Amino acid sequence: MHSVFDGIEKTRIDGNRFSFSHDDGLSIGPDFNKNYDEIYEKIGFSSYYVSKNGGQLVKVKKDNYKVLFKTLFGDCPAIGQEIERNPDLMKFKYFTIVAEVHNQVCQVEAGL
Repeated sequence: MHSVFDGIEKTRIDGNRFSFSHDDGLSIGPDFNKNYDEIYEKIGFSSYYVSKNGGQLVKVKKDNYKVLFKTLFGDCPAIGQEIERNPDLMKFKYFTIVAEVHNQVCQVEAGL
């Protein structure tokens, strides 16, 4: 479900292991909730510097996001399942949401 308000797209995404909406923010499991404002202030950046497992910083931007997606998120089968359910999650604009889901869901799966 999409709507546009003042040029900002608002979306509700319901995954297998998470839900995200403008009103409720991001919820992953019973004990992780991040409000919309915390996510929104990160959405819209043209690039992000990220580190995977303490490795070297990598600049992620719209132009290289598809190429880096598997490197960043391929270690977590749950992310693949979420992408199958919601293919739009592959879009760069949802990077921060997918990163939060990965950090919460995949750490639990790995027993960290």
